Amino acid sequence: MKYIKSLAFTLGFILALSLFQLLVAGVLTRFVTRSIGLILLGQYALQALILYLIIQKRTKTYKEVHEKAYIYNRPLDQNSYKAFIIGLGFAGFGVILINLILSLFGQSSLVTDSIEFIEGVFASNGFLDQIFLFIAAVLVGPIIEEFTLRGIYFGEVKRYLSIRASIFLTAFTFALIHLNLVQGINAFFLGLGLAYVYYYRRSIKEAILVHIANNLVAFSGDLGNFIGTFILIISFISMVLAIKYLIAMRRDPLTY
Repeated sequence: MKYIKSLAFTLGFILALSLFQLLVAGVLTRFVTRSIGLILLGQYALQALILYLIIQKRTKTYKEVHEKAYIYNRPLDQNSYKAFIIGLGFAGFGVILINLILSLFGQSSLVTDSIEFIEGVFASNGFLDQIFLFIAAVLVGPIIEEFTLRGIYFGEVKRYLSIRASIFLTAFTFALIHLNLVQGINAFFLGLGLAYVYYYRRSIKEAILVHIANNLVAFSGDLGNFIGTFILIISFISMVLAIKYLIAMRRDPLTY
């Protein structure tokens, strides 16, 4: 029964989130702006309001029934910088993974359509739109997505499943909502790391740091050859440190 409940919640969650994003994007595109950055920011603003209402209600219930916090929100400490390095490491892994997919299946229509979709989503209209897109994709997006996926979704499914199953399902859902094959595969592995850090470090803030670092590298390709290459090299080096830090988290998890 618990698996049926978790599956039903997952399907409903994905459907509701996808419909919300498509509806808001459609309305903003038709009546407000065609700027991708502003559309994303508008979408995130509305989503933030909904998140606030849900979290307020669920937090009150958790305190009354379970006598604990609904979302892990441990303050940042002297080790929190490791989360940013972990994010850089996942970005480096993502670059390798995507290039491997392109080299093996680059002629497949599924892959080419996915790449065209990504390029279309992140195609900006001028310098100002590029700034809005950076704010949305690198700063605001990770905050909203972490509270949505790791905060609310992970918190709900772990009521029915084991921690390992919850981490896996959260990553799988994170992949599905990206709506394309190549980005979805990369998002799945990133989602594993985000849920892992969130749970074992008991901190939504550190999960956000991981996400920001990853998206920063993804966005760095538009910052010029020298800067983009430098950030990419740093992300490859960070892969080694990321593995070390993740293993340490598993061996010495936080429980508060």
